Amino acid sequence: MNFLKNGINDLVDLDVLSPCESICEIDDDLNVCVGCLRTVDEIEAWPHFSNTDKLFVYKVIEKRKTFLEFIKDGEKPDLSNLS
Repeated sequence: MNFLKNGINDLVDLDVLSPCESICEIDDDLNVCVGCLRTVDEIEAWPHFSNTDKLFVYKVIEKRKTFLEFIKDGEKPDLSNLS
């Protein structure tokens, strides 16, 4: 059974879900939310972003996660410009 009437074109209309973890606390040192690793600007703009923009933010979040794995304990760089 095919649920996509127009094939892959139907996927373009699907909304990308927010990465929000309902923690919503900005780390003053990292300048990102401790739950979803988005900046305040990314959080505020999310409802207005296109799906392409939202997917880009997900890629940036993954970079931030990877970066955080490699920093030493006690070092908290500003992640708001990591893209």
